[in-house]
Amino acid sequence: MYRIKQFPEDFKVVEQTVLQPHDQGNYVYVWMTKRLYNTVRACAAVADYFGVQRKDVSFAGSKDHDAVTRQLISVRDPQQRITRDRVASFRQRDLSLEWFGRGKDPVSLGDLLGNDFEIVVRDVPAQKLVASQQWVMNYFDEQRFSAQNHVIGKLIIKGDFVKASSLISDDYVRAHLAKSPADAVGAIKCLGIKEQLLYVHAYQSWLWNETVRRYIRMMYGQSRMLVVQTSVGELLFLKDLLEKDNVVVPLVGFATEYPDATIKGIVHAIMREEGVKERDFVIRSLPDLSSEGGMRSLLAEVKNFNAEKIDETTWKLSFFLPKGAYATMLIRQLFSYLRTRSASLRMNSTVGVASM
Repeated sequence: MYRIKQFPEDFKVVEQTVLQPHDQGNYVYVWMTKRLYNTVRACAAVADYFGVQRKDVSFAGSKDHDAVTRQLISVRDPQQRITRDRVASFRQRDLSLEWFGRGKDPVSLGDLLGNDFEIVVRDVPAQKLVASQQWVMNYFDEQRFSAQNHVIGKLIIKGDFVKASSLISDDYVRAHLAKSPADAVGAIKCLGIKEQLLYVHAYQSWLWNETVRRYIRMMYGQSRMLVVQTSVGELLFLKDLLEKDNVVVPLVGFATEYPDATIKGIVHAIMREEGVKERDFVIRSLPDLSSEGGMRSLLAEVKNFNAEKIDETTWKLSFFLPKGAYATMLIRQLFSYLRTRSASLRMNSTVGVASM
């Protein structure tokens, strides 16, 4: 079985942004490089260093913990007290900052083009990797869900804030509940908005994955399907991905629009089983978490794919993915193809021997 992330340096991510720096503005733009940090924890350390609130530090997208990643963040600084030298003086183990400039707006998801990846894969079977990958199934991978993120998200959507808050592993939330046990909503509000939204988004992501899994099973024959087991359930991949396979699938919210009757039927069947409705995504007690929904493509385009053999069982893969796509999902897809190809070769070899 192949292995990734044996060392943090085996998984490198460099964010690509559309933002252009300026000399003036209420926000400082900083490149943050981290190792063995999740993005939220790293931004908290940055906020503490500059003496600002955690909500004053913004980022475009979360990056892996078990990796070396570089991403653009912004720090609210209307008094322009943060200087280039102050940024350069930041010292913390496994965390560094580099001045980029200033701007009038905080960094947000819309500023993210995508990410360049460089991944070392170890214990690879002795066979040639697929030379190129043009498309990847755009599933959300395990890190989106963490331990129980999607479960907590569903509880928030259904208004069960007491149970949701009890499952959140955060010192501020626990301290608030210890002081005010009846104030579950207040406990959840101890988290930053982005942290709160992670839970709702995780549940939307789980619904999306399940919709795609059922859509693939319904629309394609067994000969094109590959079954992949993950910690959050079974996923179905398609062999020989083509651009014509690409469709848009809704991320369910209170204003969801459906691309066709087939997908609408699948989503509604899942939601009946889950006991949720579109209107549940209007969260009156936590209005900032209300979500109108959106769309996500079934496939994501892979650019600049390259596979370099390091030794007999080690490969280095490099490629670019658009924002929202998971490199780990591309790895799953690639090695699922390899296992299928190996099984086919073994079967053909066995048949050949038997016929002699």
